[in-house]
Amino acid sequence: MTPNPAFAFHPGEYLKDEMEARGITAADLAEGDPVNTLAIEMYVACAEPGCEHRYGIRLGDLAEVIAKGLGTSVQIWLNLESSYLRNIGEAK
Repeated sequence: MTPNPAFAFHPGEYLKDEMEARGITAADLAEGDPVNTLAIEMYVACAEPGCEHRYGIRLGDLAEVIAKGLGTSVQIWLNLESSYLRNIGEAK
């Protein structure tokens, strides 16, 4: 299957949808930790590739916080990020 940037969604969009569906905030997900709350808020707001790096977000660490808060695996979030980057990268 050929990558298609029109169908490449930043993982922050998935996270935003999941948080809305569960009725939780970034602070809930981060268990009140202000640093992780801010990182989650910025990650959800990312609209273009690499913006998380400008904000100093460490994806591995953030994936652990997200996974713990949602009861998922870390690998799911790392895979979403990898897939997203691959799709937009190959489209250039």
